[in-house]
Amino acid sequence: MGSRGPLPRPGSSESKRRRNTMYRKPGASKPEAPAVEPPDFIQGNARALDFWQRHAPTLSRAGRLKPEQAATFGLLCEMAGEVRQLSEAVAAEGLTIEGPRGPRPNPKVRMLGTARRDLLSAARGFGLDSLSDARLPAEPPAEEDDEESRLLRQFMVGGG
Repeated sequence: MGSRGPLPRPGSSESKRRRNTMYRKPGASKPEAPAVEPPDFIQGNARALDFWQRHAPTLSRAGRLKPEQAATFGLLCEMAGEVRQLSEAVAAEGLTIEGPRGPRPNPKVRMLGTARRDLLSAARGFGLDSLSDARLPAEPPAEEDDEESRLLRQFMVGGG
């Protein structure tokens, strides 16, 4: 017996009538998730808009981003843009800067650390880190009727 019931028997009457588990259709497909438009306040921010365009379609398809969450995800996009901007500034200026009494730590390094921590905390709500991704339910992938599965069914049924 299989983990989800008896294994299909290719020569059985159930197989001939296509009533065994091999021919069961997946549940009714859910309607396509509506495209979520970015909020107006990130339209002028190229870094935030880039983050939106890279992640919003995937999150929307997975059911993790809905139109009513657009403003919250927009804030996350702004935070990602700020982290990128601070990271570029630290890379250009270095970890230390010249002060009146010699070199001192660059204050943008501390700002970058705080911004990264806040970004990671906000990203968890959308499943953008590995731990929250495992915790949040994922939509099952749509089963496609590809050539391999068709041949396998044909082999199991015996030439049908």
